[in-house]
Amino acid sequence: MGSTKHGVSTHFEFLHRLASGEIREVEVYTGPLDVRGRRLLFSIIHDITDRKRAEAELEHIYANARCLLWHADVELRDGEEQWSIRVVNEEAAQRYLPLKLKPGESYFDALMDNREEFHDEARELDRNAKRAFQEGASRLQHEFPCRRSDGEIRWIYEDAYIQPAGAGHWRVVGVSTDITDRRKAEGDLKQTLSLLAATLESTTDGILVVDAGGRVTSFNRKFVEMWRIPAELAATRDDATIMDFAVAQLADPEGFHTKVDELYASPDRESFDVLEFKDGRVFERYSLPQRLEGRSVGRVWSFRDVTERKRAEEERERLEAQILHAQKLESLGILAGGIAHDFNNILTSILGNAELAMLELPETTPAHANMRNIELSARRAAELTRQMLAYSGKGRFLIQQIRIPDEVREMIPLLGVSISKKCTLTCRFAENVPVVVGDASQIRQVIMNLIVNASEAIGDNVGEITISAGITACDRSYLSETYIDDHLPQGEYVFLEVSDTGCGISPEVRAKLFDPFFTTKFTGRGLGLAAVMGVVRGHQGAIRVTSEPGHGATFRVLFPAADSGVVIAEDRSRAESGLRGCGGTVLVVDDETAVRDLARAILERAGYQVMTAADGRQAVDVFQEHADEIKVVLLDMTMPHMSGGEAFREIRRIRGDCRIVLSSGYSEVDARSRFGENELAGFIQKPFRMAELLEAVWKALKPAPQHQTYA
Repeated sequence: MGSTKHGVSTHFEFLHRLASGEIREVEVYTGPLDVRGRRLLFSIIHDITDRKRAEAELEHIYANARCLLWHADVELRDGEEQWSIRVVNEEAAQRYLPLKLKPGESYFDALMDNREEFHDEARELDRNAKRAFQEGASRLQHEFPCRRSDGEIRWIYEDAYIQPAGAGHWRVVGVSTDITDRRKAEGDLKQTLSLLAATLESTTDGILVVDAGGRVTSFNRKFVEMWRIPAELAATRDDATIMDFAVAQLADPEGFHTKVDELYASPDRESFDVLEFKDGRVFERYSLPQRLEGRSVGRVWSFRDVTERKRAEEERERLEAQILHAQKLESLGILAGGIAHDFNNILTSILGNAELAMLELPETTPAHANMRNIELSARRAAELTRQMLAYSGKGRFLIQQIRIPDEVREMIPLLGVSISKKCTLTCRFAENVPVVVGDASQIRQVIMNLIVNASEAIGDNVGEITISAGITACDRSYLSETYIDDHLPQGEYVFLEVSDTGCGISPEVRAKLFDPFFTTKFTGRGLGLAAVMGVVRGHQGAIRVTSEPGHGATFRVLFPAADSGVVIAEDRSRAESGLRGCGGTVLVVDDETAVRDLARAILERAGYQVMTAADGRQAVDVFQEHADEIKVVLLDMTMPHMSGGEAFREIRRIRGDCRIVLSSGYSEVDARSRFGENELAGFIQKPFRMAELLEAVWKALKPAPQHQTYA
């Protein structure tokens, strides 16, 4: 404006804000003007906003054209094309074309100067161009690398239009674009996608990707394998058919669809649940939304097969429960064995004194009958202690070979009167069932208990009880499902199976089936199946129970098949009587006064001289003093101060040929296991009868004692 005041015209541009607040570009022309002698100032203002925008766009177009356009003439001579660059801007020559080409220079000759570095690419480019000219193509497109004038290698994309110029000549107008950055980005993208694909395929999880509408967009190979989708079905990529095939395998298809619908209704929600299949497989299902720029565009499902893990967990829980049950049985067994041991001492005194009293009383007196009743009651009590010892696994064992089908056949008359009249008893025995080694009376007790239990399960209904026997091969998997798996060795086992058509057993009852004193009947029934368990455990066997409520039950008892050539004990029932005494001194060692007094009375009545000791230490002292007189030692197993085993070793140290008869409330096998082969002159189990005590002492004093071998 200052120039205008001095009479000089001027032109300028500036930004002007309209009343609406919009910014516009304006152009101003201003200068002096004389009107009738007066000097005035005039201004012309133009809105040039739209013009400026158009100029900017043209400048952009021109800049692109300046950088990218080139023009060449081509002549095909002797099968070789001769290029001549006619128009090329300097920007294109320096930045996009292989060398600093100038008008008139051969394009391909310059390119082929890089033949050592880009030989393969140049040859491919040459072949494409020649083919285009020979086939009359109107367009030529290709990509190639070249070294720029500054030494940098760049990738160029050319898109050229071919116009025939007659007589083997063409005019080519093309645009060259530097695609180095694009190719790098594409390469990075390919690498990323390749890594992602490799990652998805290498995972042990099945992956399924769906879009926002629930349509399948991709899945990995593991998904197809886990869901057992046929290859031909997977190849169709038919979303609905694939999903229908997969979901049909589930135990709860409706629950699956419900969960999916819930998640699609909440696109941003994450999820985890467990799927169970009809065939027992178990999958963990994870789901996460796929987000793009803050919005959910789909969902990724991940499936993990945890079938083996679940089975391992269930197996671990089963083993833990089994171990706890075994520990409980062991603890209760120790308790039961201890009670039975002490109770046997009391019963020994009751039975023995009752027998002595009956010897003194005439049979015609009422007192004799009373003593007989006392004896019978004591024997019933002794039967209870035998059940308790059987439960503890320390019952009396008379070891012999047993053929289970023969034992059952002998018991048929007794079994027939022990079951309901409405029950039919059927036997099914395999041929040549091997023998087992054990106590026949205890195995008969097992048979009887199982038959009575089956009869009570049938109740007043008409039913059938089936007794089967045979041999079966048991592996560790089979044995692990038995009551109670004491890590039994796999191999051949003789089985005794009792099946019934009764009411069946619920899982809750089955869990307590072998607990002592548990019963579903009225109370006071004794140990029942718990005693059966004790006998089976004592024979290194197992029990397997299968049952469903309303569908009967099957008890399968397994006993190890005996090895050939096993030597068994002599049947004591056939031993010759030893009721008459042979004379001599007997040392009776027992911590129970009543037992000592009873043994003294019985032996003195038979003509023996008797010394007594109240514990192991006192027994050693008495024997040390009277070693030459004492012929037989009747030694209790469990005593204070010094146990029977310790006293045994001390007595043998004093005189190695001393005859020692062991007395115990536990089984003979359990007691003898603590001594060497043929170390004992005999064994007598409490509560014993007078005849049994005299027979044991008499055998020990025989001039040529016949020791037996116990399996």
